[in-house]
Amino acid sequence: MNKKLLHYIDCHLNNSTAEHMEQLVYIIAKLSLISTPVAWIVKLPGEAQDKLFLSHADASSYIDLKGRPVDYIAPLYTTVNVDVATSGIKRN
Repeated sequence: MNKKLLHYIDCHLNNSTAEHMEQLVYIIAKLSLISTPVAWIVKLPGEAQDKLFLSHADASSYIDLKGRPVDYIAPLYTTVNVDVATSGIKRN
């Protein structure tokens, strides 16, 4: 199933007519399939700071105990280094 889903995502990522936000959604979807989050964050809209957790279970427990309807959990991934080609651009 993951291979079919990854193929579907890759087809959309390689589509040159796709909007940037649409491609961003597919990049996040692919990232969630090929890597494991290193931490989880509970986003608290309207508050100064969000809450960081090292496991999804801890983040879920926090939401269950103290969460509001607008709070949600988001995964955090490690940084990925990418080389970007600058085809045709000359820098002085």
